Amino acid sequence: MEVEIEKVEHHRNGVGGVPFYVATFRFREEAPDGKWHRLVGITFNQPDFEPDDWGDPEWGEEFEKGIYTAVLDIDMLAKGHIGFGHNSWRGDSFHKFIQDGIRQLNKEIKGYQRN
Repeated sequence: MEVEIEKVEHHRNGVGGVPFYVATFRFREEAPDGKWHRLVGITFNQPDFEPDDWGDPEWGEEFEKGIYTAVLDIDMLAKGHIGFGHNSWRGDSFHKFIQDGIRQLNKEIKGYQRN
């Protein structure tokens, strides 16, 4: 699997909302044509988790901790295609790539403070 993270940003839902990260990235299928897809991943985590607390546990352990990743195709979203089975990607397949991007973001921001 070939994944290239383009950008990662930290967000929250309102003043006291649950924090999440948004990542844009490219993914190339392991098919003969090797088509690239532009995707967006959204990773949610519980408010009491700090990104530095995230180790490298198996996906199941992160799911139990309340860390979830959703992935959608950007070009399909732009056309209004949001249907399950049509614009559906396995978040767990891309979660570790996005998590690595989150770690890099946090390293680049000295004195990182959550909003």
